Amino acid sequence: MIGYGDRARTQCEVVRLFRETHPDLPPLNQGTISKIEAQYREMGHVRKVSSKRQAVVDDDTKLNLLLALEENPITQARQLARDRPFFFDDTLNGARYLRSLQHELMPVLCHSFPNPLNPNLTDERLWFQQDGAPPHYAAIVRQYLKSRVYIQKPNNIADLQERIRKEIGKITPQMLHNVRDKTYHRLGCCQQVI
Repeated sequence: MIGYGDRARTQCEVVRLFRETHPDLPPLNQGTISKIEAQYREMGHVRKVSSKRQAVVDDDTKLNLLLALEENPITQARQLARDRPFFFDDTLNGARYLRSLQHELMPVLCHSFPNPLNPNLTDERLWFQQDGAPPHYAAIVRQYLKSRVYIQKPNNIADLQERIRKEIGKITPQMLHNVRDKTYHRLGCCQQVI
């Protein structure tokens, strides 16, 4: 492994050192380190941000590089979901969903995750994916949601929406970190196939 700081370190050592140096931050995983290494080997530097201007980070930055790469808006995304879940008054169809994306979701995302080059776009590091994958509709998922939100029949739509907000509030940062880590893992598997 390329040296971080004064000597070469193994991935396990970097993970341990990061955990000791930054105990208040989410844990660094070996997948992130592998991506950093691959990018460094391929390009000769690490690009900190996605933009037209390339930011080169040299070895003198030591673990600050890992800190910068580990920063992510998980807490902000969680707060956004709790403060502003999107509800639809009518049956959701393609036209309503598109309008909602364009006029409700995108402005909120652009404000929460601004793109320094274009205020009408989100930061390039933000991924929004809505794919309608079958697991989202699986019976076990519906049963889980019903067991949480429909413990008692909601009195009205406002009551139902409030229950949904409360359940969103119970999503922990660790749950979101797990989702992110699994996403990175799956992306790595896709890259290996290509």
